Amino acid sequence: ALGNHSLQCDQCRVCGDRCKGELVEQTGFGVDNTRLGLLQSAFMVGYVVGAVVFAQLVGKTRPFKLIAAGLTVWILSCLGSALAGWLCSPNHHGTCWSYKLMVAMRAMSGVGEASINTLTLPFLDSILDPDTKGFYIGIYYTAIPVGTACGFMWAGTISALTDGAWQWAFALEAPIMVPFALLAFFTPFDFGEAEDLHARNMAAGDYARLADDDDATAAGEARGGSGGQQEVCGGGGGGGGG
Repeated sequence: ALGNHSLQCDQCRVCGDRCKGELVEQTGFGVDNTRLGLLQSAFMVGYVVGAVVFAQLVGKTRPFKLIAAGLTVWILSCLGSALAGWLCSPNHHGTCWSYKLMVAMRAMSGVGEASINTLTLPFLDSILDPDTKGFYIGIYYTAIPVGTACGFMWAGTISALTDGAWQWAFALEAPIMVPFALLAFFTPFDFGEAEDLHARNMAAGDYARLADDDDATAAGEARGGSGGQQEVCGGGGGGGGG
């Protein structure tokens, strides 16, 4: 026992332990609030560094190859996170030594996600029609909170089915992403080609608008000429009547 029962249960909710009466069964890394905050912050460190790196590389490499590389890093981080949990002894005292590995894997996860968020939005901006761009980008950003909510449900379900073995939540999602990494690697898209296509589409649209304007002008002149002829014919008829 570590103190009164309410304190133990608070620690269980934060640190991944389970309360069993007056005893605490360790199922996580035995971290306190400070180390838990460091674990969460490691993701943002990796994300910021990864975003800068991928933004610099996109001018030299096809963007979807970079996304494939980022997804590969993310897959490895999931496997490493599961390994960090399995390396932690169930009966350890204090903070488990593999907690440091978990922090490193969390930072790698941020690097992997940076490749997607840094490069996907410019891709959508370059291929979507201006009239529908806001709608589809809104759907894209909706995936962030929806995915977060699904992550909680996924982890809770796997943990319940495996009697608290949360490591399987990481291990099982890694192979699910492998086909997407391969698909991204073989996607033949380049921002330069997209810009040329966009310019051609804009030129074609401008040409079509000019053609429509010319047709409208010609139609107006034709109507104007037809009206003048009718007036001449009407004037001649009146004179004949007189």
